[in-house]
Amino acid sequence: FDTRDGRRLSVGRLNRSSTESVVTVGRCLLYTDSDSRLHLFDGGSEQDELADVAPIFPVQRDHRIVCQILGNHRVLVVSESQELLELIMIDVEHGMVLFRTPISQYISEDFVFSFSAFERNGRLFAALSGAGRSERSIQQAFMRGAPQLSDGPLLCLNPATGAVQWSVQIDQAIFPDIHGDPTDLLVGWSVPKLSLEANMRTRSADTLIVQVFDETTGQLIAQSPSFSSLPPLRCVHIADERLIQLTT
Repeated sequence: FDTRDGRRLSVGRLNRSSTESVVTVGRCLLYTDSDSRLHLFDGGSEQDELADVAPIFPVQRDHRIVCQILGNHRVLVVSESQELLELIMIDVEHGMVLFRTPISQYISEDFVFSFSAFERNGRLFAALSGAGRSERSIQQAFMRGAPQLSDGPLLCLNPATGAVQWSVQIDQAIFPDIHGDPTDLLVGWSVPKLSLEANMRTRSADTLIVQVFDETTGQLIAQSPSFSSLPPLRCVHIADERLIQLTT
């Protein structure tokens, strides 16, 4: 339907596996069929734009496709076929696969429990969490929408080609947006395991660890000791003072 006047634009029938497996991006729907194959229904053409593309079998958790919607009508999907894990970037507006990047070598147990992806400074970051302290437990504790990672690799990729530029294994981190002056630093804050588990029921925490990474190499530049603080609400880079300010 046209959101401006309610006029019906198109109609189609989806052979989907469940209603929960549908991802909406603009006029397009991504969904899986009974064989777990991914389809892209375009409301404009009323066609499956992935019909002639090599099959994509997205990883699903709790009957939901493991993916991340990015800008410019793109979706990054975690796919698994014959024990091969891939990151697949799909341009849903044009019905195109932009790249397919094998990532099995970066996953120790070939198991992705949750997934986050984000873009900064012309780089694409993909966080593939294992079965440790999961996204669910972290988000229950802090109710944050920022990208997070638990017990898995953080990959930096070329957003156009999908080439992996570097990978670093991270126990746990939440990556806030950095406001203020431009910087090639990536800040991640985390909570010691004992503090996280102790505060699960209250959805709060009073102990933090902050890590700073070089975006260009993935190198850990600095890590703070554990200190008392509420989770940061805002992160600001002040170039003149050569500091990054975390406001709680």
